[in-house]
Amino acid sequence: MSRILSIALLFLLNFVAFTGCRGPEGPPGPQGPAGPAGDGGELQLPQVWDVDIVLDVGNQFFNIFEVPIEVLPSDIALVYYLDFIEFDNNGEIEREIYTLLPHIYEDEVGGQPTDIEIKNFIDLFRDDSGAWFMDIELLLISLGEDLVANNYDAGGDFGFRIVYIPADFSPDARLDFTDYQQVKEIFNLPDEPEKLDKRTR
Repeated sequence: MSRILSIALLFLLNFVAFTGCRGPEGPPGPQGPAGPAGDGGELQLPQVWDVDIVLDVGNQFFNIFEVPIEVLPSDIALVYYLDFIEFDNNGEIEREIYTLLPHIYEDEVGGQPTDIEIKNFIDLFRDDSGAWFMDIELLLISLGEDLVANNYDAGGDFGFRIVYIPADFSPDARLDFTDYQQVKEIFNLPDEPEKLDKRTR
């Protein structure tokens, strides 16, 4: 019994000794070096541009445009085709109807009824500084007869509207992207967008 008391007393003395060895807290250390400077970038807003182009045999029904701002890979672009124009009794434009691409219409190619698809592709690329930019490729694709071989006449200019939406703007899941008017109102886009020129490579 005395041996057990001796061991317990020794343990208690060691505990007191160790806990009592802690000295006063020292002064705070020097401030660390400053972190790297941020890019200070501005919040990019949704934007829209108008594009008027010819898609014909001369350019093999293909054209390309560059979105004129720096983008991020997570941003999106929507392309709408000017499908129909309504005029009032005075011959003034009353309403323009835009259809989200891709869009398929039927026409005669080489004397044969053919489905033709108006498509777009988004091409992301980086410049020498590492900044991201976006190309919009617009083209006609025949789902039947060859357009070039049959010298297809697409009927003049095509009108498009390109809507750029930064990743910071998360739209409501209920937003119908096929409805351009709804997209225009949600993102407060202008009635008359700036014209976008063809990219020069």
